[in-house]
Amino acid sequence: MQNGNNNNNDTQIELFKIIQNTHNSFYVITLNKKGNLLMGGDFDGNMFLYNNLSLIKSYKYHKKFIITLKFSCSGKYLASGSADCNIGRIEFDGIQQVQFRLLCHHSAYVMKVDFSPNENYLISAGSDKQLLVFNSQSCELLSKYYFPYGLNYVQFINDTKLFIYGTFGPINLTNFPEIMKNEKTKTLQYQIKQVSMINSLSNSQLFLINGQIRSKSYLVNQINFKILRRFITKNQCDCMHLHLTSSMAILTTSDKIEIIDWTTATLLHILDSSTSIGTSIVSEDGVYLYAVSRNNIKIWVLKN
Repeated sequence: MQNGNNNNNDTQIELFKIIQNTHNSFYVITLNKKGNLLMGGDFDGNMFLYNNLSLIKSYKYHKKFIITLKFSCSGKYLASGSADCNIGRIEFDGIQQVQFRLLCHHSAYVMKVDFSPNENYLISAGSDKQLLVFNSQSCELLSKYYFPYGLNYVQFINDTKLFIYGTFGPINLTNFPEIMKNEKTKTLQYQIKQVSMINSLSNSQLFLINGQIRSKSYLVNQINFKILRRFITKNQCDCMHLHLTSSMAILTTSDKIEIIDWTTATLLHILDSSTSIGTSIVSEDGVYLYAVSRNNIKIWVLKN
């Protein structure tokens, strides 16, 4: 089903704040669950920590651009993955850094990092086709796995199950820590570019993907892999980033953000973000939309 316009919905949106980066363009951002801490990574390998949208600390732990960032559930840890092939792990006490560890185990880009919900494990997916498992606290490398079809994405569904996909090959719902014992596998007929899952672990039965034709995205049931919705961006522009919430699919194209009610496939808003490349995310409470827009982060307020 293609998304359509609806001018009669009650959803309103307004630009709330713009955060500037005077060093370089932002590439990726992440929020803690409370929503007070925002970390942004740029093309020079810099990271910037904001508390309640005020810059409090900058970091230079990576030599190349930051690809992926993730806070743990409590906000105690933050992991970063970079084009320099390294993983950074910061431990926080509140908003103060108490420890940093650099993990140099990948031989190619680090594409995705994630923490288990209980915060015991840190996992990473690299373009060297390796999935690595670390102890979050000690940063000890516990195990590593090789995926010959490639590895672009890994995320915890819960403490005992992972969601994994490669550039070419199957989507896996995999038991953890017995990673190679796949419960469900689905081989798709096209190249997978991006995946987004609903943030809430209790509602993670759905995921949003796009493939070789990046203007088309699909809402998929995680249990039986059936396509529930099909979305096509306006003017069939390539989608640079996907984000899925409990009610909205957010498609970031080369210059706009399209906000869709995925339950009805209704196009709610088109925002002119001037986003050439980067991420768009929504806070856990669904109030704020954050979008990377070249050398700034634009923040909108979603109101019902």
